[in-house]
Amino acid sequence: MAFIAALRVWMAIFVALALYAVLELNIIIFTTFKTRRGLYFWSFLVATNGIAPYSISLLLRHILQIDIPALYITLTAIGWVSTVTGQSLVLYSRLHLVVQSRLCLRFILGMIIIDAFILHIPNLVLLSFSITSPSPELSSAWRIFEKIQTGGFFLQELIISGTYIKNLFSIYSWHGCQYDKATRKMRRNLLLVNVIVIFLDITIVITGYLQLWGFVTAFRVFVYSVKLKVEFSVLNSLVEVATQHGRGDDIGVNNFDGMAQNHGSPHGSNHGGVGFNGSV
Repeated sequence: MAFIAALRVWMAIFVALALYAVLELNIIIFTTFKTRRGLYFWSFLVATNGIAPYSISLLLRHILQIDIPALYITLTAIGWVSTVTGQSLVLYSRLHLVVQSRLCLRFILGMIIIDAFILHIPNLVLLSFSITSPSPELSSAWRIFEKIQTGGFFLQELIISGTYIKNLFSIYSWHGCQYDKATRKMRRNLLLVNVIVIFLDITIVITGYLQLWGFVTAFRVFVYSVKLKVEFSVLNSLVEVATQHGRGDDIGVNNFDGMAQNHGSPHGSNHGGVGFNGSV
């Protein structure tokens, strides 16, 4: 009993932190984006707010022990799909800053769309039946596919992050290997952040094999909130240094749906050193 009580405390902590992150991220989003349009803005908004219904479903079923199957399934479906696929679209929507190949970009977008269908839909169907018509066979099938889904989405984000890191180092090979201090610092920061994101994805995969579903899902939603919070630092660092070096056009900064660096411009506003004139 003490072990179960401790798990519920940790679940409540993870859910509370995730919900706080939703509030914080919404404030950041609506104070940073001056023109609310574009894939980056909408995917970030959807991924952020998808955390809320998913967290509430966990709170009701696993912490407060309120058993309303239809409500739980609905909140889980909306929250999980929005958070996971939204997060991948956030990562994809900034890839063109460093990836010049249209074929590569189309491949990754196609991968995200296909994975959304082949991983989300079967998982949600199995989850629904395992709750509304419980049986050992259905529960076992759902748990097996849940592990497949977790591995599939981990591989998807690993491909996106790996593509980003590879092309980031290629794009900063301009004119040899001599970089100024700001560029070297930016490279280190971006590499560190992407490695952290991959590490967080690995923790999701590992905890997915624990037979503690409520705890695992609470930890998972917390991890996704952390990943979204580090996302802005990735984009801000890249755009700032690229624009300072006059290479914005080379990596597509000026095509990022209205996003631009404004140094002293009366039309831009600075957030952490990066001016946003329009939407990201």
